[in-house]
Amino acid sequence: MTSVRSETSGYLLEILRAVIDGRKAPPPPEGTDIGEVFSLAYEHRLAAMAYCGLYPDVIGEKQLEPFRRANRAALMHAVLAESEFGRITAALEREGVDYCPLKGWFTRELYPEPSMRTMSDIDILIPKEASAKAKAIMEGMGYGCVRYMLDDDDKYKRPGLLIEFHRELDSDGLGDPGFYRDPWRLTEKVTEHGRRLAPSDEYLYTVAHTLKHFMSSGTGLRSLLDIYLYMTKAPLDRDYIDDTAQKMGMSRFLSSMEKAARAAFGGETPDPDTAQILDFIIESGVIGTRENLNTANMMHSGRGMSGGTKATYLKKLIFPSAKGMRLRYPVLRDKPWLLPAMHVRRWFELAFTKPERRKEALERYAALELSDAERLRRIHEIAGVGE
Repeated sequence: MTSVRSETSGYLLEILRAVIDGRKAPPPPEGTDIGEVFSLAYEHRLAAMAYCGLYPDVIGEKQLEPFRRANRAALMHAVLAESEFGRITAALEREGVDYCPLKGWFTRELYPEPSMRTMSDIDILIPKEASAKAKAIMEGMGYGCVRYMLDDDDKYKRPGLLIEFHRELDSDGLGDPGFYRDPWRLTEKVTEHGRRLAPSDEYLYTVAHTLKHFMSSGTGLRSLLDIYLYMTKAPLDRDYIDDTAQKMGMSRFLSSMEKAARAAFGGETPDPDTAQILDFIIESGVIGTRENLNTANMMHSGRGMSGGTKATYLKKLIFPSAKGMRLRYPVLRDKPWLLPAMHVRRWFELAFTKPERRKEALERYAALELSDAERLRRIHEIAGVGE
């Protein structure tokens, strides 16, 4: 297990702190494997940022090269994203579609260089009634439609870039599931049709999105770094944040993440609970792991947070949720009464046409351990998940 106290993660955090402070990273402690440091940085999508704190006289030219390549790739992707974002928002303005960029688009402004905050996609909030118009815009610009009207977001892709149009914001894990029912009330106008969340609301949504991942597959150091940079760089209204987090039902989680962020990037000594949370985050990679997701599914397969068993999890494998079935079989959106037939079709596919998926599902089931669920439950409790 990679621990916050290990040489690998400890040195990566030291490098990132140096970049945040605008200084050169110190040489690695004796015995540190720089290859493992790169692997961990890459896993958390922080290799491009780490490069900016490293020099040949710190780790050697050969060891520096993978970080340099990651940085170049991030710069190229940032140029592409900037160009395409400009084209897309110009088209939305022309067509009279209100829009609000989400997640990393404005967060990256808090980084020493925006390209350090790598993004696999660009997320944009639009009104529900504008979905068809947005589809016409994207297809007219040469994007392929990956998903349309199957859930609360639509996806469009071109080589090197994924665009997601959201019709609503996630409320998963919040004590008030209706908090983001009308997200436009939280936005402020920046162009005729462009909107953005105020910094304090951007911060709260960043934490809420982190909570969504934390309670399922886990979340990584990049999310924690986003939180730290908001805390230290953004003009936040602390009274509003604390009051609103209480209303959202995530005040304990917010406090836990802020303590973990200060320990990771501010150099504070973590208490035992915070150290456990940090270890979990470091293990999880940028958006969590399949193992965490499977364990969380087993943990939640019983009644709420009280915990499930392998038997109840097996039932979920056999009978996925209605939402999951709708995503797999779009026909169910218009014909929900076909759900039993689609379950039978899925079983047939697993049994006769997709043996690799059947094997994967059985291997996941066999690997589950109740002790893992107990550990994950403990981490969720100390982090304030579910308050």
